[in-house]
Amino acid sequence: MSSSTQDDVIPFYLEIQRVPGLNITGRPLMRQAVRAIVNHDSKLLMVYSSVNCDFKFPGGGMKFGERHEQTLVRELREETGFNLKNIIRLAGTTLEYGRVREKNYDVFKMYSYYYFCQIKNEVNTPDLDPYEADLGFTTVWVTCSDALENNQRLIATNNPKNPEWLERETSVLSILQSMIG
Repeated sequence: MSSSTQDDVIPFYLEIQRVPGLNITGRPLMRQAVRAIVNHDSKLLMVYSSVNCDFKFPGGGMKFGERHEQTLVRELREETGFNLKNIIRLAGTTLEYGRVREKNYDVFKMYSYYYFCQIKNEVNTPDLDPYEADLGFTTVWVTCSDALENNQRLIATNNPKNPEWLERETSVLSILQSMIG
């Protein structure tokens, strides 16, 4: 995907309700996350879980006071070992509604902002969080169609142990597939 093609595309917006019957207009517990879309030689930089057998975009939750770029720098480095070179543009946003465990809230809302990014050539050892290491996260380069087909097969199993992010990441891969062919 060339920069000019990316510049011509209107950012996507997608809402996902993880569980039917949620009170999505009630008191929300909010979380924001950013995710990197890095495309090089027709392959995407993704994180693969050897436990869940799924592909996800590198990225994660914003810490208090962080800007999107700061979170992208931190998350890319931690999950893949790559350093951010620059953000090309916003690719799109997802909003997920889920169950909330905390009292005084009716719904969990997570916004994920996906950015087309470029990375620097040097690579370091990832610095995974303990849960990421437990899930067997590894950095991979994979075609959009291979990642999409893999994740779609997982969704089709209706396995309750599938990760919560699987539908979101698969939906974004589907949108990217239509953009980049």
